Amino acid sequence: MNDLPKPPPRFVPTLTEVVDPSGLPHFAVQNLPDVQALVRQVQQHIQPLIEQKLNAELEGLVHAVHVTLSQRWDELNSQLQTDINASIQQAVADVLKLGKTQK
Repeated sequence: MNDLPKPPPRFVPTLTEVVDPSGLPHFAVQNLPDVQALVRQVQQHIQPLIEQKLNAELEGLVHAVHVTLSQRWDELNSQLQTDINASIQQAVADVLKLGKTQK
C-alpha cells in the first residue's frame, strides 16, 4: 500500500462555481438594491437641476407679471389724470356758468 499523500489538485473551484448563488432564495433577496437609498441618491443628483429650472421659470413669470402690472399702472394713471382733468374743467365751467347767471 502506498501511504504517500495525494498531491493537491491543480485547480480548486470556488464556492460560487460549485453552488449557483441565484438558486439560493436568501442570496437573491440579499442582493436587491435599497430602493429608498437609490431614490435619495437620484434626488440629490437632480435637485440642483430642478432648482435651476424652477428659478428660471419663476424669474420669467415674475418679469411677465411686473411688465403687465407696470403697463396696467400706466394705463390707470393716465385714465385717472384724464378723469381728474375733465372733472376740474367741468367744475370750472360750472362755476363760471353759475357766476354769469348770478349777475
